[in-house]
Amino acid sequence: KEGLVITAIIHGSPADTWNRIADIDRVICVGDVIVACNDQEINMNATNLEDCNGEAVVKCMREPAEVHVLRIAKTGPRWHIFGDTAGCIEKMNFLADQGVFLELVQGDATGVDDDTLVNQSELKVLTRNQKLLVFFSVLIPNALTIILWSAMGVGFSIFGTFFPSSNNMLGNLLVFLATIIVLNMYLVDWHRWESMAQRGITLLVVIYVGCMG
Repeated sequence: KEGLVITAIIHGSPADTWNRIADIDRVICVGDVIVACNDQEINMNATNLEDCNGEAVVKCMREPAEVHVLRIAKTGPRWHIFGDTAGCIEKMNFLADQGVFLELVQGDATGVDDDTLVNQSELKVLTRNQKLLVFFSVLIPNALTIILWSAMGVGFSIFGTFFPSSNNMLGNLLVFLATIIVLNMYLVDWHRWESMAQRGITLLVVIYVGCMG
């Protein structure tokens, strides 16, 4: 009484041809319901199958005509035309049209291929010396960074030795100069320069001037 349920899309049928050219939100899917054909419409208020006008709708679709106007309710599932699954199915259909057929193999319930499984006995356990080496490899660089270059250590003293406060204006000038160069690079379409060497040298100059500032 709700309409004629579409149970299959036959390859090469008008519905299949329509699906190949229609927008994704207008694709006909299995489970959709035909509610009208031209001027014949399913009677939703019918209390029995004889009064729902289903036979008249089917007869209208079978009649020869240049155009049949169908009204279809999108009640069928559409997981196969959206997202990653839809992309895979589209590629498989394209390969099938080219004569390449893929065999679908059911995987393990765990979803893990046997080739990806790792035998626990093959894993190497770090020795005590290796663990100490890893520990100090991480500790020493971080400790030196904190002591020499941060406010927690002597970072301010080191920066003050190499870059006294009297050079503050010079640093601001260099940063301003680097900014002007970047703006000019944008204006002259730096990213479209044909010479890779020119682009690389210009980029290095800007980075160097900015870091010095």
